[in-house]
Amino acid sequence: MPQPLSSQQLMFQGEVIKIIDGGGTKMMKINLQPCTIDLTMSMSEELHLGDPVTMEARVMITRVEPAVFID
Repeated sequence: MPQPLSSQQLMFQGEVIKIIDGGGTKMMKINLQPCTIDLTMSMSEELHLGDPVTMEARVMITRVEPAVFID
């Protein structure tokens, strides 16, 4: 992995919209508007469907380049 150019800590707020128990691993789907993220329930066994959540994440930026737009 390339050396990170920058490391940022972010905080997101969302809502648990689905809990899945499959293959011995519980997963939860969190709505972050406009996207969703899937996490293992081991992150927090105390969450229930419809619970509001706050997540902290660390992002390591390894590359930045110009965006390509197609009309």
